[in-house]
Order: sequence, then C-alpha cells, then structure tokens
Amino acid sequence: MAVGQSRRTQPRKPLIKLPRALLATEDLYIVPQEKKRFTRARSGIDTRLVKRCWFKVINGYHSCHILEDEVPCIQFIMKNILVIGAHPDDCDIFAGGCAALWRKRGDEVTFISMTNGNAGHHQAAPAELERRRRQEAAKAAEVLGVRYEILDNDDGRLVASLENREDLIRRIRELAPDLILTHRPNDYHPDHRYTATLVQDAAYMVTVPLACPGTPHLATNPVIAYLFDEFTRPTPLRADVVVDVDSVAEVKWKALDCHESQFYEWLAYNMRPGENSVPAEPGQRLEWLKNTWGEFLERPARAFRKELCTTYGEGRGGSVVFAEAFELCEFGSQPTAEELRALFPVE
Repeated sequence: MAVGQSRRTQPRKPLIKLPRALLATEDLYIVPQEKKRFTRARSGIDTRLVKRCWFKVINGYHSCHILEDEVPCIQFIMKNILVIGAHPDDCDIFAGGCAALWRKRGDEVTFISMTNGNAGHHQAAPAELERRRRQEAAKAAEVLGVRYEILDNDDGRLVASLENREDLIRRIRELAPDLILTHRPNDYHPDHRYTATLVQDAAYMVTVPLACPGTPHLATNPVIAYLFDEFTRPTPLRADVVVDVDSVAEVKWKALDCHESQFYEWLAYNMRPGENSVPAEPGQRLEWLKNTWGEFLERPARAFRKELCTTYGEGRGGSVVFAEAFELCEFGSQPTAEELRALFPVE
C-alpha cells in the first residue's frame, strides 16, 4: 500500500467519532457508505467503520470498499465474518477465540445457528430448552461482542432441502461476508453434516442473479473455510490457517460458560464426565469447565504445532496452548496466502 500525501485534509462530510474503547490504538469513525463507481459495495448498509490514517484509499473484499466522497486519509479496516454452526454453542467452541480477536481489531462478526437446539438435553422439554438456549446464546454474544442469530429449525431434524438452501442464500447475501466458517461435511452429527452441505450448496448460488431474485446477488463468492474437527475419513482436516487465541482464552471460556444447559447439564450427562461431577456453586463451575474441557480445546494447537511455528515462529508457536484451526473450502473464493492471512486475526 503506497503512502499518501503527508498534508492533512479534512473530509467533506462530518465524521461521528466512536468511543476510544473500541480500539485503543486507532481513531474510529462512522461515515456514510457511497456506492457510486464501486459496483461491489454492499447494499443496504448505511454506515461503515473506518479509521483516520495517512495512506491512499484501497479496495478490499466486497465488504471493504473505499468511499467516493471521502478524502484519501480514510481507509477501511472492517472485515465481515460469518460463522455458521449447527447448534447454539458450535460457533463459540470452534471459533470463539477468533471472534474475540476479530472484534478486537474492529471486524464485524455474525454467528448463525442453523437449529434452535431444542433436543440437546436429557430432561428439559423442547420449548423450554429452546428458550434457554436462545438466552444463553444472547449472553455469549454479549461476551464476544458478536451478533448471534438462531434459526427455527428443530435440533436433530435439519435437512439439506431447497427451502433451507434458499433461505441461507438470502441470509448470506444480506450479510455479504468476506469469510464464512462452517463444519466439514464428514462429521458425527447429522445437523453438522447438513449445515456443511447447505453452505456448500449456497456457495456459488449467492452470485447467481436468477437464484432467489428477490435478494440482490453478490458480485463475488465469499471465502469459505471449515471449522476444526478430528474426523479422518475420507480425509483429516488440513490446517490452512491456525490462529493463536491464548490472548483471548478467558473471553472464550466466559462465552462457553454462558451455555449452562449444555456444558453443565446435557454434555456433562451425555459426554463427559457425568452430571454429578458439576459443582452446585455457580462460582466454581467455570473452573470445572476449564478442567473438563481444557484438554479438548488444546487439541488444535497440539495437532498443528508445525503450522503454528511456521506462522508465529518457533518461540511463540511452540508455546501456544489454545489455537483454532481452519481448512480452506474449494467451493468458495480462493484467496492468495497473503489475502487468507489478512482475513484471519493472525497477530
């Protein structure tokens, strides 16, 4: 990126300054989005998050476009990230750390749960469980600073239907993400598999004008990547990006702690290590969660230590405890190595 003129110039439109706490090292502003001459600018978005800087304006992905009516001292810094999980808590488990890092650098993050989670319990009635899980997701969203949307599909009954595909196409178009994260299609849970299939089926179609013509199509297919898993057939996960999330591990733990019906009830009963092991005192539960689920969340770093060392160097890469790993999906846009690194919060 070339350096612009050093003289200070003032924008022709007033800027609304945001609280400094959003990003301590930058001056952040909201400015109107102008779409003239920039055909890839997102429709339906009235404001954009930018920073004052002294560089020439640049073009990024389709959610990061320069403003025609602003001066060259303004540069976009926001990326638009969409994480699509099968259940309320999937996004948090496999991308909660990155979500916290994306929000820290000023990016927009949306979590979508394809089901309402109303079957994930051994005692609760479905309607009451759904209510609880929506509340839990809202609390986790507040912790991470993300937008969390839960769809109305029943837990355990998601199918890769045309109706669900077209609904997802519309949602992706409306959000116009630069990056989509989702499950791989080879997974133990049918909701995970069908979530992956729906994202794959929507991938190219989001750019086709006559598919779901009521919602403006995207000019560019988003980049798509798969969330971490340990399944090996037909192929194990290939880590194209591994992100050190140690700096936000506490934030991620607090987000997971919000999903009480899952970690302290259902998963304790169904998977590990028994619901009788969960402390009755709420203040002790977070420590129990770390002791119980810590080994599982450490697995990506152990599995992809070589990749961490390549990205961060032997010293830092060799000491990472918590990481999140992702595999590039061939059905989305294919970024260069530099573009892929810029999409993820690799610090």
